Amino acid sequence: INYKWLFYDDDEGLTMAISPIYSFPVDRTSRIRGLAEDERVLSMPVLLSKEVGRWQFLGSVAYDLSSTSVDGVSYGTFALYNQTEKLQWMAEVYGAQLSGDEFDNEGFLNWRVGAWWLMGKGISLLAAYGGGLQSDLPRDEQLDYDFFFGFQYDTELAD
Repeated sequence: INYKWLFYDDDEGLTMAISPIYSFPVDRTSRIRGLAEDERVLSMPVLLSKEVGRWQFLGSVAYDLSSTSVDGVSYGTFALYNQTEKLQWMAEVYGAQLSGDEFDNEGFLNWRVGAWWLMGKGISLLAAYGGGLQSDLPRDEQLDYDFFFGFQYDTELAD
């Protein structure tokens, strides 16, 4: 569950927002079979965005409070280039510092590059690839690589 409140927006392309997120497992049988953890997370990110010509730069920092004994601070920076109205390129660096029973202020830093392509009336293709830059986590919990492909439907673009 997510809500975004844009509380600052100036004429120069600078915006600031908060976007509290509450995440919880949806499928009880996945938890029983060991496919998903029984963990709830309340994240309180602060977002800053600046548009400069065809570029958009974003930054975020959040405190993540977990129902387990592991809490953390997550952060990231993101750059988006609007090549055309139908094609955007993106790059991001993001990470977190974790603390709790299992972690002693351990963290990670990852990267991702990708594209967004408007295929037709409100339907977009999203694709991204990434990997790990630095990690204090145990080797089996570190990110080796990350692939993402997805479709997005936007009602505002469908008209």
